[in-house]
Amino acid sequence: MQQVQVYDTRALIGAAQLARIRPLNEKLYGGAERKVREQLGAKRVRRKRAESTPLDPRRLAFCAHLAAIGIVAMKALVEKFGDPLIHTDDELITLMGAVFRAATGDGAPA
Repeated sequence: MQQVQVYDTRALIGAAQLARIRPLNEKLYGGAERKVREQLGAKRVRRKRAESTPLDPRRLAFCAHLAAIGIVAMKALVEKFGDPLIHTDDELITLMGAVFRAATGDGAPA
């Protein structure tokens, strides 16, 4: 994950490559965005940042993905040292789900 920060990959990835990568965002976040949008009862897709709100469905989908990556990264870090997290996988997943359900108005975090 942090390889991009360690190595200078700018010379390897240009505008043409980014143009091919960006549509993959729809595959990665589109389904989650649609589900969140339905939950929020939104009627229109907002794509401009100026129009977006703190509860923008695409942003929530992105944040959920980042939260999941963070859990996996933290587990990988501590397991390498034989020092597991004090929180179980089930506890972390349950809480993360509760936080994002609360964000969409579908219940409060536990």
